[in-house]
Amino acid sequence: MSVQLLTNIVIGLALVGFIAYRQLRWTRTDRASVWRMPLILGVIGVINLSSTAKNATVGAPDITIIGIELVLAVVIGLLMGRLTVFRVAATPDSKGRRIEARSGARAPRSGWSSSWCASASTWSAG
Repeated sequence: MSVQLLTNIVIGLALVGFIAYRQLRWTRTDRASVWRMPLILGVIGVINLSSTAKNATVGAPDITIIGIELVLAVVIGLLMGRLTVFRVAATPDSKGRRIEARSGARAPRSGWSSSWCASASTWSAG
């Protein structure tokens, strides 16, 4: 194993741990930060791919694997969206955010629909 491969594995595991930590606790959300992490990870992926694949050719197996990965990513994203719970905080934070979200852990569903309606109306108004 090369040092680069070990570094990539350690960074990947640290990133998975960080994302799991953030998803399992209530965090305030706003529209500006929703796409920040996917964009950062996409840029890192493109840079990593461009630095490792200097003279690589793309064939049918590569496109098939990328297609399978895209379908798998969409399915996992939909499942995580199904597990995501929103609530409206009693008081806004210093930036004025009131909507909180948590993913990955099932919360009791009592009052979920009223909480969802309140958060959806606040989300669209904010």
